[in-house]
Amino acid sequence: MFNIKQSSYILLLLVLTCSVSAKTVNRQAYKVCQTNKEAYWNGSSSQCCDTTTHELVKNYKNGVGEAGYACCQIKKDEKITESYRQTTKTNYVLVGAANGSCCGGYTSSYSMDYSISSDGYWTDRTSSFSVLENGGTYFCAEEYTESAGVQDNLRYTADISYESNSRWCAHEIQGGGTESSACFCSNTGDPKHGEYCS
Repeated sequence: MFNIKQSSYILLLLVLTCSVSAKTVNRQAYKVCQTNKEAYWNGSSSQCCDTTTHELVKNYKNGVGEAGYACCQIKKDEKITESYRQTTKTNYVLVGAANGSCCGGYTSSYSMDYSISSDGYWTDRTSSFSVLENGGTYFCAEEYTESAGVQDNLRYTADISYESNSRWCAHEIQGGGTESSACFCSNTGDPKHGEYCS
């Protein structure tokens, strides 16, 4: 029969044997993760993030502020070809997370659509992203400028921006020079979904 001391040696030998054959691990935030994965605190528990395909960004939580991190997927440039449209999206960025939802996107997008005109109706967009707070509520804000036309004939240019954390505005200039604008405001959350205020 084995005594307690012999049993302890056998247990230690098994642990050491398993450790040698196991993958290399990272130990952070009281979490053990496999190689290429980094441990992080999501505000309530420890998690593992595959940093070969994802990026750790700061997470902002309503009523708390900065609250740990979020593990967000990094997207590659892509070219989407449909029956009458081709869209190219490039330079994907991540700027943070709002209540666990990742905030970011492609900063450049160009689309050519032949379903509207044989010459090709194009749109060209340049975007930027940020995590904003309004009335204690965090949200992901996208601002962008966009132009559109058929061949060299400009149809419109648009400027979509947050004039403040509580005011979202869209300004548009038609190819003929006609200008129009609309703004929406809110005391909490994303003002884009608020009430018309000008």
